[in-house]
Amino acid sequence: MEALRIARTKKGISQQELSRLTGINQGTISGLEREVISPTCNQRTLLEQALGPISWPVERPFSTIEKSELIQAFAVLVNRQGPRQAIDLLSKTKSLDDLRGMASLFAPPTDFEEPLGLPDHTNNGGEK
Repeated sequence: MEALRIARTKKGISQQELSRLTGINQGTISGLEREVISPTCNQRTLLEQALGPISWPVERPFSTIEKSELIQAFAVLVNRQGPRQAIDLLSKTKSLDDLRGMASLFAPPTDFEEPLGLPDHTNNGGEK
């Protein structure tokens, strides 16, 4: 990303030095600067801690496959945590990678879980 390269060169540091400061692999930093990969929220945070505010480009819309993955990951969260907590978790995510990570915390990868007809998420009739 041009914005990342500009922020790094303004600080006068190399990709290797930025890697050392952030703990992000130098190859990943190179890929981010060349826009081959997109940064995760955690990577954005680490990079901004090292370089200061960065004008990140607007993300592209999700592809059809990514939308399907998003729905699947959200269904896992609803199934495992209940709808209210799943929505709360979703509101805190900034990327599909974040949502995938959250879903993997609550359930190992499984086949698609339908969000309808899920088990009751109440505790003896009360809210969780």
